[in-house]
Amino acid sequence: MIRHAWARSAQPWYLVANFSRYLHTSAMTQDQRGNWIKVRNEDLLKTHPHLAEFIPFLDVLNSESPRGAVLVAASFIETRLLKIIQAFLIEGKPKEQILNGFNAPIGSLSAKIALAAALGLISERERRECDLLRRIRNKFAHNVHPSFNDSDIKSLSLELSFRAMPYENVEVDAKGSFSSASVALILSLTNRPTYVSRVRLKAVDWPT
Repeated sequence: MIRHAWARSAQPWYLVANFSRYLHTSAMTQDQRGNWIKVRNEDLLKTHPHLAEFIPFLDVLNSESPRGAVLVAASFIETRLLKIIQAFLIEGKPKEQILNGFNAPIGSLSAKIALAAALGLISERERRECDLLRRIRNKFAHNVHPSFNDSDIKSLSLELSFRAMPYENVEVDAKGSFSSASVALILSLTNRPTYVSRVRLKAVDWPT
């Protein structure tokens, strides 16, 4: 399997930080000297137009209940994976049948994760993170009264490698772990379709 370089090169060099405070108006980015500065979202989008869907996602994520936040995050991740795969596969009706057709074999989140990983479109770490978030999604979707305090959900959340880590006297609970991990993963995948499209598969006339 060919391993591509975008998992590293596509990593965002900026950080949308302190969501509760800056969510609707601004974000944090780095200047040429590496200093963190605050910029308005509208200015950030001029230089990073691929964040056009990501910033509204933060609005929704922070306004939802725990269950809603989990479902929204998982749905957004699934959409990102779909766009990544679409950017790689050969254009045409067969691609749409595989991804979006009736009884599409790649219609589920788990199938999209597996396919993206098998094609080398996401790293092993990203695959594992997607799968953990999917499992957390399932816990919230299939239980009547799910909570981040549930032992199994808490355990899965603390396994997330993209999550914010505790520092000094600041603790990061299970909900914070899920939120930070999902946002970090989505940032990692947001511009991936652009990189992937540069190496899109092409039809080949194979010799007989």
